[in-house]
Amino acid sequence: VGLSVASYAAFARYEHNVVSYLTTVNALTRLRQRWQATQGRPGADADYVRECERVISVETQGWMAEWRKTTTS
Repeated sequence: VGLSVASYAAFARYEHNVVSYLTTVNALTRLRQRWQATQGRPGADADYVRECERVISVETQGWMAEWRKTTTS
């Protein structure tokens, strides 16, 4: 029974990661498409990098919050 509960908890955490990563991939894909449409515009590259860093930062904050919950529980 204990192994089943542990397996279920691990799967739930994995599933959460997959959803989170897919959300990040979709956001980065949309950013890339927007950037490709604006290439040549002054500041487009800097805006693209800044927005990619923001999206990745949000993802990192999310998994760090989850990690803290599991290590303090």
